[in-house]
Amino acid sequence: MKFSEKLLTLRKANNLTQEQLAEKLDVSRQSISKWESEQATPELEKIVALSSIFDVTTDYLLKSSEIDEKRKYWKNNKKYYSFKNKKDKKY
Repeated sequence: MKFSEKLLTLRKANNLTQEQLAEKLDVSRQSISKWESEQATPELEKIVALSSIFDVTTDYLLKSSEIDEKRKYWKNNKKYYSFKNKKDKKY
């Protein structure tokens, strides 16, 4: 999951509007909207503040989870893992 998706999920899970979150961070509502739509990235200071507001680590906010990375890998490389008839194997 990307930062933008995590931010949106956390904001909604905490029943906050973009305006309410913006007030807590002393930024505009448009900034929150841009962060959630991947049009901009918050400054480090705001990322630290977000981690405090949502009680998560900055690592959680910034890093993709291992499960997400595995899903991307399997999706992108599924042609290598398709099952073939045993007769088709080359040795």
